[in-house]
Amino acid sequence: MSCASGIPTARQAAEAIVARLSGRRPPRIPVAYAHQCISLGRKDGIIQVVTPDDRAVAVSLRGRAAARYKELICAGAAWFTRNPVPYPTRRHRAAGASASASAPATTA
Repeated sequence: MSCASGIPTARQAAEAIVARLSGRRPPRIPVAYAHQCISLGRKDGIIQVVTPDDRAVAVSLRGRAAARYKELICAGAAWFTRNPVPYPTRRHRAAGASASASAPATTA
């Protein structure tokens, strides 16, 4: 699975779990693409621009520039895995949770 499909799928799974725990209907998160990367080793590659529904467009990047671009995409995906965007810890109260149960504990 590519990060272009895996990241939205992971978000969909997380949102579905949160929605079910909070008694809500899971949202539909669409998967849209911008390009497809093909690595041909460390020094060569092809980047094919595509429509959001993954149909090829007559624009591409080739050679060393494409390999470097793909390397930046992979490095960015690894960085975002290690450094997730700081989302709020909870947007919805879990089903059956009381207000006091979700309030932060204080120490005296």
